[in-house]
Amino acid sequence: MTTVTEPTTAQEQTVAITESPRNQPVNPIQPQGRRSTVATIARQGLVIFSVAVACLAAFTFGGTALTHNRAQASLQRDFRNRLGAFQLPPQFETNSDGSAGAAMPIDTGEPIAWMNIHRIGVSEVVVQGSSSSQTLRGPGHVSSTPLPGQFGNAVVVCRRLTGGAPCADIDSLRNNDLISFTTSFGTIRYRVFASGRAKGNDARVFNTLRSAGSPSHTINTLTLVTSDPALAATQRYIVQAELVGDAKNFTPSRVQVGASDLGLQGERGAWLPLILSLQLLLIVSAASVWLWKRWSRQASWLIATPVLLFAMWLVCEQFIRVLPAAL
Repeated sequence: MTTVTEPTTAQEQTVAITESPRNQPVNPIQPQGRRSTVATIARQGLVIFSVAVACLAAFTFGGTALTHNRAQASLQRDFRNRLGAFQLPPQFETNSDGSAGAAMPIDTGEPIAWMNIHRIGVSEVVVQGSSSSQTLRGPGHVSSTPLPGQFGNAVVVCRRLTGGAPCADIDSLRNNDLISFTTSFGTIRYRVFASGRAKGNDARVFNTLRSAGSPSHTINTLTLVTSDPALAATQRYIVQAELVGDAKNFTPSRVQVGASDLGLQGERGAWLPLILSLQLLLIVSAASVWLWKRWSRQASWLIATPVLLFAMWLVCEQFIRVLPAAL
């Protein structure tokens, strides 16, 4: 006779413990696929790209002021040297008999005058040319108009929000306020007689003014042009001032200016470099994440950071050029 014994409690536990792994399936860890890695790199690259664009916005308002101040320091040194050497424009060609000939062209970016407006605390060197690249350095003289102190209407474009915003408080100017220029002619003064908004398509602000009582009589004026509203730049805010004293002779300029020189538009030629530099920044952002995935964080930062900063600098340089020159 065979006797069957029941398993003890300890045996039951032993069997349960032994058989448990066979009864409970284990899910193996699947290796990360290539598609998932690419998605991660793209996602993190976009994060870096977004941070870089945010830094670009900060540069537009803060960084451009530093660029402007550095450019003004250099322009002021150059202006003093030229003033002492009698090399400020206008310069004239010498005829065969030793007399003064035609006025020589003024190079774009060359300092032409030092403008002071005590009411709003402005002391800036004015440069030749009024595109965005030039007004970032300082107030820009519209090349097709007379120089300050000459016959006619001298037009100067000035930034109101970016690039140091030298004309941020231009609407604080009042009638009879003085605007002075140090030029090759000496100290030139203008007295404010009008200010206000002008439509963006109103080109009359660049015209020479005529006396109401005598249309043949020219009023020698200065027109300061900036953006209005400050952020939108859809219209112009202008200040007009009349020359105090006699005007100097004016040789008509042969320079043709475009819409980008009149304050409310940026430089069209900067759009393609801006797009290419943005693409470069996006590629560098993705490549930086790829490096972090493959190498150590320290080595990745060492290599990627200078390249990222260079790409951001390229974007900033082109971005400021597409903004309106008077913004």
